[in-house]
Amino acid sequence: AGAAAAPAAAPAPHPPGFLPEATVLLVEDNDLNREVAYELLRQRGLKVVTANTGREALAALEDRPFQAVLMDVQMPEMDGYSATRAIRADPRFHSLPVIAMTANALAGDRQKALEAGMSDHIAKPLDIAAMEAVLRRWLAPESLPVPAEPAGPAARAAAAPPLRVQLEELRRLIDDDDTQSLAVARDLVARLDDPAARGQARQLTALLGRYDFPEAAALIRQWSLSLDTAAP
Repeated sequence: AGAAAAPAAAPAPHPPGFLPEATVLLVEDNDLNREVAYELLRQRGLKVVTANTGREALAALEDRPFQAVLMDVQMPEMDGYSATRAIRADPRFHSLPVIAMTANALAGDRQKALEAGMSDHIAKPLDIAAMEAVLRRWLAPESLPVPAEPAGPAARAAAAPPLRVQLEELRRLIDDDDTQSLAVARDLVARLDDPAARGQARQLTALLGRYDFPEAAALIRQWSLSLDTAAP
């Protein structure tokens, strides 16, 4: 069975500043949890498509564009971590926000989600205020990924400035606490082809999404130092 679109319903009122036209993919195998999350999202004016497993989520992504994925991590057939790694392996989805939904709120579990390529984390049971804050972070109008035809590695490399230049630009923005740094970091994720570098960029994006500028600056310093060390 493939992913099933949520039943059509009249748009619900949405909080000011919240993007109403975004379509999100909700991936959750528990019927009750899925129904609760679906209603919370719909009440905020979001269009919702549901999937029961990681495999259904991958099939749904082939059917239509999404602005974000909310991904349960514990599911049969293919769990959320494996599904996210599969999503990130496709260049079309390098910058698609994938938000983990899990009862595991420990720092180690959040780190595991980041390493799998997830962009952020929502703890279960869902806290409405916390959920809204995460969704606004990734679904603000200026945050939406722009659908584009995937370019090959050579085209992306030709269009992008050197990585050191991009990191220096990010460092300047972060030093100024400029929220534009998040958009620059997301663009970096989309351009990088090396899996290790892309993982670093996703971790940086997650920190900036939480406005953790000091940790983001520290990560850039470490990343730049590693580039200098690796240079011939």
